[in-house]
Amino acid sequence: MDDSIPSVFQLIVDEILKTGSFHLILCGSSVSMMEKSTLSHSSPLYGRRTGQMQVKPMLFRHMREFFSEQPLPEIVNIYGAAGGVPFYLLFFDPDKSYFENLQNIFFAKETVLYSEGDFLLREELKEPATFMNILFAISKGAARPGEIASKSYLEAKDLPYYLDTIIKLGFVRKEHPVLEKPTTKKTIYRIEDSFLRFWFRYVLSHRDEIEQGDKKPAIDDVKNSYDAFLGETFEQIGKEMLIYLNSQEKLPFRFRKLGRQWGKIPMAPKGQNEYEIDLVAVNDDTKEILFCECKWENSKADTDVYFKLVEKAGYVKWDHDRKEYFGLISRSGFTDRMKKEAQTKGVLLLTLEDYMPDGLVFTD
Repeated sequence: MDDSIPSVFQLIVDEILKTGSFHLILCGSSVSMMEKSTLSHSSPLYGRRTGQMQVKPMLFRHMREFFSEQPLPEIVNIYGAAGGVPFYLLFFDPDKSYFENLQNIFFAKETVLYSEGDFLLREELKEPATFMNILFAISKGAARPGEIASKSYLEAKDLPYYLDTIIKLGFVRKEHPVLEKPTTKKTIYRIEDSFLRFWFRYVLSHRDEIEQGDKKPAIDDVKNSYDAFLGETFEQIGKEMLIYLNSQEKLPFRFRKLGRQWGKIPMAPKGQNEYEIDLVAVNDDTKEILFCECKWENSKADTDVYFKLVEKAGYVKWDHDRKEYFGLISRSGFTDRMKKEAQTKGVLLLTLEDYMPDGLVFTD
């Protein structure tokens, strides 16, 4: 960007806008550039802004407006690769399957999205190679700081700076068990940006082969692992679903906190001594808690999923006088046996169709 532009806008704000009723809106796609040019102390525009907004990707519930004729699982397939960025969604041909789309727009050297990951990092960061190593390590399963540092060839003491930077950019998120204090050391890191998560996992991993004109390894990798990859995507959709239902007061109680929960199982042998629950919603004031599992599977969820969830809830140390609720979110629905169990025990059963029924358009 031309460094003189902020000074031009300073003149406009100081000399022109003050004489009338105007709104001046500055927008840009680079977070770091916009902060430097408009928000930093060194900017000529510093102190002149009256507000700011960071535009986030669309939520999953708005995806139907792009793909109104697609079945919901197909929309999840697309969302897992492109997230909610409208520009990326425009490359998807609604008349082709998600698999054909992935081949055509991610694994062809001449396409925009093939190089988009590189472009994003170069645009936002001064040391893209180091950040790329970190993101690649996380995409391959490294979650704890020690693992990430080791797999990205960094000293552990240097890692926080890099993680903080990409968290601020919205590329990565920091998680801790929802029932722990924010200061806990039980932290993990996941890629927040859906597009980057897919790009690092499938495009960068197979770049050498794609550059040589061989797409087959990348395509086979997607065929063999994409369903498992979408498990985390579906978990995020489930979280979005509960947040929406909470805002509409359609849950048994109004929760204040929502997130993943994990911890140790007392007396269990090593390797089997940890539990993890996809979503836990709590209200500390009313002492109510909802345990929920998200199942992205082709088969209907049966009672074994529910019984396992109840077992894991028993390991959670939080308020002995609590009132417990249980819920399941399933891609493929539920068996009759599970439906009967839910009626008896008051279990919340949700599917994508419950969240996005045909014809429903969200305007919020």
